[in-house]
Amino acid sequence: MKSAFKLLFFLILLYAAFFIYDDLITPIDRSGHFFEQKVIKQDRALEVKLSFFDRDTTTDETLEQLIGKPLSSLLEAFGDPIQSAPSRYDYQWYLFTDEEDYFYQFGIKDDQVVTAYITGEQADIFPLEIGMNYEEVEGFYAFQQEVEFDRFSFHLSEQDIETTPIIILDEGILLQLYFDIHTGQLSSIRIMNEEVAVKHQPYYLSYTGPLPKKSRLSNDDWEMVTQSEAYAIFVLTNMIRKRFEVNPLQWHDQASQVASLHSQDMHQLDYFSHQSQDGRDLLDRLTEGEVPFSRAGENIAAQYTDGLAAVEGWLNSEGHRRALLDESFTHLGVGVYQNYYTQNFITDNRP
Repeated sequence: MKSAFKLLFFLILLYAAFFIYDDLITPIDRSGHFFEQKVIKQDRALEVKLSFFDRDTTTDETLEQLIGKPLSSLLEAFGDPIQSAPSRYDYQWYLFTDEEDYFYQFGIKDDQVVTAYITGEQADIFPLEIGMNYEEVEGFYAFQQEVEFDRFSFHLSEQDIETTPIIILDEGILLQLYFDIHTGQLSSIRIMNEEVAVKHQPYYLSYTGPLPKKSRLSNDDWEMVTQSEAYAIFVLTNMIRKRFEVNPLQWHDQASQVASLHSQDMHQLDYFSHQSQDGRDLLDRLTEGEVPFSRAGENIAAQYTDGLAAVEGWLNSEGHRRALLDESFTHLGVGVYQNYYTQNFITDNRP
């Protein structure tokens, strides 16, 4: 009887270790970031000038000069985007990526760049480089716990300074840096004007006067936001796996549907858990969704700036990182609904 009890206890612990990583991160900002771990491909070729700046004609263009660039300059440099879709923040996303070595996502408002998220081994972020050590980047920019601009002030925690410091590049322009705390290297950057930074509100914010207003999205716009963010999460996940020499994942429609329904359920019923309110867990949801698998895992997140920030958050959590970089997974489904994000990783080795 004792042996049977010990075996049962071990199986329960094993299940919890793989499916229930109850990491709950609540920084000091007004919304909090939450994530928990339980884990479209386009064949279109894209010719792109990997350097957005023309190195043949200038040697002193820097990151801050991205802001205000006209959309026509992007299209001339990169060609047609892989996708263009509304964002949550009153600008239109234009994504340029080869899904392996570079990822440029520009936010356009009034035909000008107001923000950009950039990553990839071949991405140009002069004078920085993706993969640069924390200390090297800090040599370019001094990181501070309080960043003041106009009527606003961001207050960063020690964790913020370690993972996502933000600095003022120039008047009205801010640069947010995402670091992989496990390697101490620069993972990606986000550059933005002041209005976008305040709307994103990635840190605790103090201010005087009114906040800039965000437009309400229509149902059709939300649907496009959902689809574009799911695709961006998928691509970024595979780029991170390539960074660590792990096999790429294939997109899985059925797993994505299951993930989407779970994100929607968490939003509508106002909870945050791998276990649905009706008691179903990941295995139940995948089975009901007729998803074939021999192994499965799940990442969930909520209240991030967007899906890209959620992926960077997962990367810095040991449990979630294991799912992102697990070599045994073969497919990925992604579901986004409002501010909830779900990744369903599966292993399906059927021919």
